[in-house]
Formats: sequence, structure tokens, C-alpha cells
Amino acid sequence: MFSKYKGEIGLGLTALIWGSGFIGVSISLSGGLTPLQIMTIRFFIGAVLLGIIFFKEIKNNITKEAVKAGSMIGVFLFIAFAFQTIGMSYTTASKNAFLTAINVVIVPFIGFVLYKRPLDKYGIISSIIAILGIGILSLEADFSINFGDFLTIICAFGFAFHI
Repeated sequence: MFSKYKGEIGLGLTALIWGSGFIGVSISLSGGLTPLQIMTIRFFIGAVLLGIIFFKEIKNNITKEAVKAGSMIGVFLFIAFAFQTIGMSYTTASKNAFLTAINVVIVPFIGFVLYKRPLDKYGIISSIIAILGIGILSLEADFSINFGDFLTIICAFGFAFHI
């Protein structure tokens, strides 16, 4: 019975884990931890767990090229998480999550600029609508954004380049 809904269950679980991360970071920040302390704890736990689970694959497949490529995309991931976590200090968890998700809109434009991948009219129209929605939900009454929102937008670019 559950195998029929395996995809939906997996998607729901992924959304639950992703969304709860923002709440956890918000609680950690209000508890006195700095953004970089939170990132250190999160990534240390992740590295230990992945190291245990994938030890054989890491040991057998690590190459100079893999380390170089991983370091390059790791820089973008660090930028993304650093700006996201610091931005959370100055904005709400819901705005932080929403603004982080705009990386989905940014990725096709990066593909267009870097790899000359064409954009279709549906992608452009949907991007404009998404940006208008972001403006409606994020801009203050005087059409300004707060510092945390600005940092979170930088974070979205970091995630988009990472992707």
C-alpha cells in the first residue's frame, strides 16, 4: 500500500526536514549560538554520519579531481549557508526559507549566462511572477528590504551556483 505513495511520502518527508531546519536554526540563534557555531555543529554531525555511512565509497573513490571539484562547489555551499544563517539573525524563519527558495528561479538564468542554455517564454514569465511574489511578501511598506532579507537573497545565489 505504501509503495504506491512512496514518492509523495518521500517528498513530504523532505519538506518536513527542510522546513524544520529553519526553525532549528532560529531557535539556536535565540539560544545564544552564533551563526558560525550553528554551521559548525550542523556540518560536523553531517560529516560524521556521511563518513560512517559511505566510508568504503569515500576510501575507494577519492581523487585529486574529486577533492578539487568538491572544494569548488563547497565554497558556494559555504557562502549559501553562511549568508542564510547570518541572515536568519535579522529576519524571520519564514521569510528566510521563502527567500532561500528563490534559488530555483535563479538557476536557469545562471545556465543561460554560463552555458548558453536557452530560456523559454514559460520560464521567463514564471520567473517574473515569482519575483513579483517575492517582492509582495518581502518588501517593506516603503519598498525596502531589511538586512536579513538582503543576506538571504545572497544565500539564494550561493545555492543557485552550487546547483
